[in-house]
Formats: sequence, C-alpha cells, structure tokens
Amino acid sequence: MSTQTSKANRKAVFLLFAGAVCVANAWLARHAPGWLIAPATTPPEWPVLVDLLLALPLAYLVVFRRDGRRAWIGAAVLTVSGITLAGWIVPAGSQQWLGSLRLLRNFLAAFLVLGEIALAVGLVRLVLHGLRTERDPEQAIAASLRARLGDSPVVPLLAFEVRLWFYALFAGRRPLCFAGDEHFGYARKDGHASNLQGFMLLVAIELPLLHVLLTLFGSARVAWIVSLLSAWGLCFLLAEYRATLRRPISLDADVLYVRFGLSAGLRVPRERIAVACAHDRPVRRRAPGVVRYCDAGAPNVRIELAPAIEVPGWLGGSRRIGTLYLGVDEPARLIAGLKRSQPVGSGVAERSA
Repeated sequence: MSTQTSKANRKAVFLLFAGAVCVANAWLARHAPGWLIAPATTPPEWPVLVDLLLALPLAYLVVFRRDGRRAWIGAAVLTVSGITLAGWIVPAGSQQWLGSLRLLRNFLAAFLVLGEIALAVGLVRLVLHGLRTERDPEQAIAASLRARLGDSPVVPLLAFEVRLWFYALFAGRRPLCFAGDEHFGYARKDGHASNLQGFMLLVAIELPLLHVLLTLFGSARVAWIVSLLSAWGLCFLLAEYRATLRRPISLDADVLYVRFGLSAGLRVPRERIAVACAHDRPVRRRAPGVVRYCDAGAPNVRIELAPAIEVPGWLGGSRRIGTLYLGVDEPARLIAGLKRSQPVGSGVAERSA
C-alpha cells in the first residue's frame, strides 16, 4: 500500500471516529440517562470540552505525528472547530467556560488564517523567484511546493491555490514558456474566453450593488461576508481567464501535456495514445474512466488510451482514465500532431502539481 493511500485511509478512519465522538456527545447532552446525572439538572459542559478540545486534537497528533508542522496545524483547526461544536452541543444553561473559549477561538482562527496567507504569499514569492531562471510556471510551482512540502497529499490543493493567485495577480504580460514543441489554444473554442469575460463583468457590477442592498436591508456583517466571497470569485474568474489565454495544451515527441485553465496539468506519454480522432457530440462530465477538458460546447477531439492510465487524486488515491475529451481551437492540427510517428517505450501518465 502506498504512503498516500495509507494516509488517506487513516484520515477516513479518523473522520469516522471524530464524527462518532461528536454524535455521542450531542446525544448524551440532550438525552443523558438518569444514572449519569441527577434529575432536573442540565448536563455539565466539561465532558464535551474534554472530548472535543483535548481528546480529538491529541488523537489527531498521535495518528498524524509524522506530518510535523501540518499535524499541529490540523490539531489547531480541530480545536477551533471543537469550540464551535461545543457551543451547539452544550445546553445554554450549562455553558460557563465557552464564553471565554469563544474569544480564544477567534484569536486562534485569526492566527491560522494569517499563517495560511503567509504560506501562500511565500509560495508565490518562490514561484516568482523561480521564474527569473525558469520561465515555465508549471516547473516553478512544482519545484517551490516540493521544496516546502515534499510529497504531502495537500500539494495538489496548494498548487491550485498558487496558480490562482499567480495568474490573477502576477502573470499579466510576463513572458511565460511551457514544456512542449507545439502548443494548442482553447480560448476561442465556442467563445470560452469571451464567456469568462462576461461572467467577470456581471460579478463586478453585482458586487457593490449587492453589498449596498444587504447593508440597507440586512446585516452589515452578512454584507461583508458575501462581498468578500464575491471578490474571491472575481479573482478566480480573472485567474481562469488569464490561464485560458496563456496556459496551452502542448505536444512534443514523447508527451502530451494537457492543461486547461487553472486545472491540474496531465502528462500523457504518447505511446499510451491508441486513437486520436475528431468528435462532435456532448459528453457527460463525470463518466467513469473519462476526463473532459472542455467548458463551452461539445469537445472536438477524442483520445483513447491503451492501456488505461492511473492518475493521482487530490488527497491521495488514484483513478483510471481510458478516454480524454478535449475542446481546442485547432482540432485538426492537434490530431495530425498526435498521429505522427510516436516513440516506442513505456510510460505512466501523471498529474503535475
């Protein structure tokens, strides 16, 4: 069993254990038997606090002790979440310590958020530094994450976040270079890039209007929360738009590099490509063994792989892929490139950072 699969299994078991602890505490707080507490009295809060604020974080540290700093961050997140859950579980008449603990929760949550922001900024700085010598942003992002986190299962998620902020804030007109000898765009396919521009315009118009309406007829706190979420959505759309214009699907003598917007890249050895042909019918987005890289309209290129390839998942595990559907601006040129003489050998497709 691989290390990532073992870690994913441990996470699944721990989540089931934590859920059972929370459910048991909630049931005992509302339906405690007479032999456990005196009649006509409310259950004490200390058993819930011990389970959620001490037992679960300590169990997490023991189970994931080899993760180092990430294990301590996970335990801190559990503590913050435990204070919130305890506030829902413990009856109001029994809450004595939770008022002070909520203040601690706010400070700890702010500290965690600032820490994650500092981590993201540090990773983006490493990427920008790497681009001084290596103009390929894919290689710069992968090298930066490997230097900081090694083979941690959270690397694909952080890679997506780094790509988002890099293309939203730093890509601009910076010269970029991508692996591959031939490059194929997909921005013009059924007006894909134009659709993203339209969505950005709608969000930009909606954001201030919705903020004013929520402030006048609702809560200022809710208005700010919704506005911040809308601003993040606008950053995502901007990053997706810039990545769509500048992050191509590429091909060289050995590998097909599949990139699409901000999605994780897919490297497919050409000797695994059995069929490459035109396509003109809609495809289900989540069919077994199929990956679809096309947002607007139907895909126009179908690629059959033989044998099927194993692609790592987001948080460990893998899935088998036997068919790729692509939507590109020049399908005939891509199909012609794929049908040229292919190398002899073996390889495994992999998802890049």
